[in-house]
Amino acid sequence: MNRARRAARLLALPCIAAWVAACAATDERLVTPLGREVAAPAPPPAPPASPYERLDGFLPDVLLTTHDGRSVHFASELVHGRCVLVNFMYTRCTGICPGVTANLVQVQRALGDFVGDELLLVSISLDGSAVDTPEVLADYARACGAGPGWLFLTGEVADVEALRHRLGVDDPDPEIDRDKTQHAGMLVCINEPRGLWTGISGLQSPTAIVDSVMRTMRRRWERTPPVAGTLPRVSSAPAAFATRAPLQTAPGPAPTER
Repeated sequence: MNRARRAARLLALPCIAAWVAACAATDERLVTPLGREVAAPAPPPAPPASPYERLDGFLPDVLLTTHDGRSVHFASELVHGRCVLVNFMYTRCTGICPGVTANLVQVQRALGDFVGDELLLVSISLDGSAVDTPEVLADYARACGAGPGWLFLTGEVADVEALRHRLGVDDPDPEIDRDKTQHAGMLVCINEPRGLWTGISGLQSPTAIVDSVMRTMRRRWERTPPVAGTLPRVSSAPAAFATRAPLQTAPGPAPTER
């Protein structure tokens, strides 16, 4: 008798499962054959989004031009699948840019083969392509001693501004934010494969910047702090940059809502 009952129960299981599935597809509540109302089983959870799916659509895929004349999209071509260290600058800047760029030169020397292979340095002009043309940026890159794996980019000012605000490299005071001479010297390190994002002061010591970058990359490095004064600085670049037309500081367009 017991064997017969167990066999009957086993035979009934597929029928019960099919009934539950059919009810769940048509209603949020189930009614058992005995008339009892029970909650329908919850649907299975959606698979977690990949890191790129979390960033996809958040970062503007603006079209930029490199200092060697290539057209690239920021999100899909520069960021996707790699780690990037981004900063905003312009070649006529005599304030914060020379110090940040000089630090990045030392960061590149300290990281060696990491730059280009696993990390891309990206410096984007706030002046846009009407002023900082690819040719001007190429001269600037040579003057400051930038090596392979470091791109200087230009584009439409509106696109650059949209990207800058999305990355959070802005000032809460609109008046200050519109004044390029007071722009933030922040670096943004993005580890797209892991979905990680870090803001770093560009005026920290090169060693501190390298530490932050390597933590974001989830990598270790052998500490060989760069020796101050042994690397070229932008402040000693050719006089062409010091004698270019001064920056006009008339208010620009107000930042858009993010």
